[in-house]
Amino acid sequence: MRRWLFTTSAARYSINDLRCDGVISWESGDDPESRRYIRESMTPGDLAFLLHLDSGNLDGRDIGLAGILQICSDPYADALTVRTEERGVPTYDNREGSYFIDVKFVRQFSSLILSSELYKQTELADCLRWFQLDASIVRPVTEREWENIQMLRPLDRLYSSPSIS
Repeated sequence: MRRWLFTTSAARYSINDLRCDGVISWESGDDPESRRYIRESMTPGDLAFLLHLDSGNLDGRDIGLAGILQICSDPYADALTVRTEERGVPTYDNREGSYFIDVKFVRQFSSLILSSELYKQTELADCLRWFQLDASIVRPVTEREWENIQMLRPLDRLYSSPSIS
C-alpha cells in the first residue's frame, strides 16, 4: 500500500465536503506528475492525506492537513479521451488528458495540522514543501512521514469512519 498527499482549495472542496459526499472522482488536472502518479502508481486501498491550501479566509488560518482519504478505484480516463484507429481497430490515447480516481472519506483530524507543527518536528521538515504546492496536486508520501504525521493526532479515532475497506 502506498501513501499520498492530495492538495485542494478548501474554499472549493474541503474534507467536510468529502465527508458529506462519501465517494468522489478526483481529477489529475493539468499537472503532468499528478497525472502520472494517478495513471501509473495508485491502487485501491492506498491512503492519502488531504491538504487544505487555502480556505478563502484572508487570515490563512485554515491552511493545513485536514484528514485522510482512501483510493477506492483503479484510474480511469476522462470522457474526452482521443480516439484513434490503428489497423482498423479503435484505440484510446489519453497520455496527455486527465485521469480520475475515486476516493472516499476515512478520517478528519480534530484540528488542522499546520506547517508550524511540521516545522517543530525535525523529521518532518521535508514536508514543509507541501505547503508551496498548487491545488489539485498529488504527491507521494514516505512511510516515515506518514507515521510521524499520524502521531501528531493520536486521539483522532473519534473522527474516523467506521471501517476502511
